[in-house]
Amino acid sequence: MAIAKLKSGEKELSDNYTFVQKQGKNIIVNTGFPEKGDYELEIFAKPKDGSNNYPLIVTYQISASSSSDKFPTTFKHFVDNNGYLESPLMANLSANPSTYFKLKIDSAIEVKVFNQSTNQWQDLTRYGNVFTGNINIDSGKIIVFAKFPEDSRYWALLEYK
Repeated sequence: MAIAKLKSGEKELSDNYTFVQKQGKNIIVNTGFPEKGDYELEIFAKPKDGSNNYPLIVTYQISASSSSDKFPTTFKHFVDNNGYLESPLMANLSANPSTYFKLKIDSAIEVKVFNQSTNQWQDLTRYGNVFTGNINIDSGKIIVFAKFPEDSRYWALLEYK
C-alpha cells in the first residue's frame, strides 16, 4: 500500500488532489492540481514487514500547466477491499442523466449509488468483482456504498460532490 502527498511550496494540499490505487502488483498515483504552478509529490509506501510505518520512497518535482479537479473521497472499505475506480475519477459531478460508473471492489455482493439531495438509490450491475452502470446524477452529494457477505449493512466506499 502507498500514500501520496502533494505540496505547493511548503504547504501540504488536501488529500483529494492525489488518488492512490493498487492494480495487481502496481501502485497507480493520479495527481490533480488546484492551479498552474510548481508542486512536489511525495510517495510513501508500507514495507512488506507488516509494520504500520510508511517511509518516504520517492519525491517528484512537477510543473503543472493547468488546474484540475479533485478526486473523490475514499473510505476504509474501498481500500481494505482492494477497490479500483475507473470512472468517474473527478470529485465534482455535473448533473447528468447518464454518468458512467465502473469500479472493482473485492468481496462486494452489491454496489449502490446514493444521491443525498434526492434520497435516491441506484444499483450498479455486478460482473464478478466489477460493478458498472449509467447513473442519473442530480446536484448534491453522491455516495457509493457496497454490501459484503454476511453483513446486512452498506458501507461507504466513495464520496463525490
